[in-house]
Amino acid sequence: MRFVAKRHVDSPSPSSGELPYACTTRWGAVRVIARLGDLERRDPGGGLTIHVAATRRARGRGLAGLPALAPGHALLLERCRSVHTAGMRFALDLLWLDAAGAPVRLDRAVVARRLRGCRSARAVLECNAGEGELFAQALRAAPAHQGARVVPGGHG
Repeated sequence: MRFVAKRHVDSPSPSSGELPYACTTRWGAVRVIARLGDLERRDPGGGLTIHVAATRRARGRGLAGLPALAPGHALLLERCRSVHTAGMRFALDLLWLDAAGAPVRLDRAVVARRLRGCRSARAVLECNAGEGELFAQALRAAPAHQGARVVPGGHG
């Protein structure tokens, strides 16, 4: 069974409270929406959306096992210097951020079962492969209060 993300013709705006995609299977759609739908959202501009994994449970689950991530959406893990891609079904761009939320490094197209880290980072933004540079540009242009501001401290 293959899961594919699709945009609806009448896609809601990111601020409407609904995610602008669903999966081809009923169970996949429920899983994706339930996983990211309740997380805090930040708007760095450019039509992009950042979901913040603030709780221990959200951080632990991350994007593992999800069939897809909507284009223009990413997951922010604050207080994090390393991640694994165990259980991933799609490749990720990992955008490492400093304490001010500015991009430090971009790891492109990281596939499943890999371990990546960045000692100078204080957070990581996980997005679809090929979208890392879009998020980096948006975060460089966004005011600090709108972008991926990072809560200081810890290693994650």
